Amino acid sequence: MQKTVFLFLLAVSILSCNRPFGAIDGLDYEIPDDESTTEERQLINEIKADIIQTSVSFGIKLDLDKLPIIVTSRQDIVTSEGNTGFNGLCFWDQNKKGKAILLNKAPFRYDLYKAESLKKAELAPQTFHTLLHEIGHCYFGREHESQILQRDGKQITIHQTNESYNLPFVTTSVMDNTAGSMIPYSLKKYYVAEIIGYFRASSLDEVAHFINAEMTDRPE
Repeated sequence: MQKTVFLFLLAVSILSCNRPFGAIDGLDYEIPDDESTTEERQLINEIKADIIQTSVSFGIKLDLDKLPIIVTSRQDIVTSEGNTGFNGLCFWDQNKKGKAILLNKAPFRYDLYKAESLKKAELAPQTFHTLLHEIGHCYFGREHESQILQRDGKQITIHQTNESYNLPFVTTSVMDNTAGSMIPYSLKKYYVAEIIGYFRASSLDEVAHFINAEMTDRPE
């Protein structure tokens, strides 16, 4: 079965889809205490291992234990863009050196409740997108950006073990400041490569080639 997927719209609107990502000057706040459950921490560790393994496949070794990853239910922290409420935040100092990554509890509820459904659909949980985004801030000093790759009349067709997906467009990077999206497994490889500086696509065709997917005609 093939499904047409708009990555921006894969966020679950009833679970904080309007929460922004962001970074804040860590000198303005004390880093909150960790509130993670055993299940939440296990999911974080699985995602970290996935990102590290993918990076190693590109010949790059990441150490993602340099900074604490804290799960919090706090809603009173204001981002550098003046927003409150968040999926993820990077605490950094005045030199934009990361101090800690904060993950909001809300998206975990969906990820854990729908864990089996997501695996069957071969979609990464929202937390993958959020954590990779905050790694971009905290480890690589990345800023937010907004760029979509698309091509008139064409789409990427991804064939996975259980599901196939048609992607009319993709964001160039997970640093796009949108709500957390659930990403098809095959596309995780590209987004990790982009964050760590290994490869950045300039066209939809380049993304398709990088992940060994097809470019197909988009239905009118």
